[in-house]
This record gives sequence, structure tokens and C-alpha cells, in this order.
Amino acid sequence: MTKKDKQIDNAGESPDGPQPAPIVVIDSIDQLTALLSDRIDCQFAYKGTVIRIPVTALSASTAEKVRALRRAAVPPFKRERGPNGGYDDYDAVYTKSREDNEKKARALIVYTHCPAVAKGKPGLTDTNEIFAYVQGLWSENILEIISLTIQGGGLSTDLEERVDFTLAGGSPI
Repeated sequence: MTKKDKQIDNAGESPDGPQPAPIVVIDSIDQLTALLSDRIDCQFAYKGTVIRIPVTALSASTAEKVRALRRAAVPPFKRERGPNGGYDDYDAVYTKSREDNEKKARALIVYTHCPAVAKGKPGLTDTNEIFAYVQGLWSENILEIISLTIQGGGLSTDLEERVDFTLAGGSPI
């Protein structure tokens, strides 16, 4: 491996500028499954140092647990809100519950899909225990960056333009 090869990072950047992403033709479900289960690098800069943390993409089972947590908080129904009533989205108890569940969901995502985090306290299955452990590790910003990388699953940002059929040609995202 040459010095130039060592300088190429996961984003495809090299001293010569961006490199095109490799094209892989998928011939089987197993091939795609193996590719999608590969490690993803969560990368960010902190105090001038680039930090790279290996994670895996969000699994269907974790995504379902996250959806259940997000659905658990329901705003109270108020009959006094018009002839048919209505939900109070600004109720303090509901707002607190929704925010807590969102943080628990983020903790579950980070714990389940970041091996370095799970290694610190292996075997946790209870959402509240996972939340108590993960929430104390790093700042909200760092946990959010890791969680968003996991949820993104390594998909390229240029995919947004290809799948957004309402985007006018040549319009910036």
C-alpha cells in the first residue's frame, strides 16, 4: 500500500480530490445482506481531532423497538377543545414523556449498534437500564451524531436527490 493509498479515507477523499464510489452489482440476497451488515464509520471532528467510531446500520428489530417507544407517549384528549374535542400536544406531562422516550430510543440505538458502547456494559436488555448507562457517557450532541449515523445506515447523501421526485432538476437540497 502506498502513502497515497493510506491517505484515502472512508468518504472517498484523497489528495487528488473526491473519488467515485465503487459500483457493486448484487447477484443474491446474501451478497446484499453481507454488504449492508458491514461496519459503518461514524466520523466527526472534536477539538481538531477526527474521531471515527465503528457502528452498524439500524436493524429492523431495533427500529421496531424505537417506534414502540416513540408511540408510547400520547397527548391527552381534551373534550373542551371544540365540538369533537382534540389532543393537547403542549401538555407538560405529555411533552416530558415524549422527550424522555426520544432519549431512551436514542440510547437504545447507540447501545445496540455501537459495539464500543455495548462493550462497556454488556448484556443490558432493559430500556431504562440502557438509557441510564448511555445517557451518562457523552454529551447530547455526540450521542445524536452517533445515533443519526446508525439510522442513516451508511446511505449516501446524494441518494436524497434521486428518490425525491418532487425536487426540481438542478435544485439544491
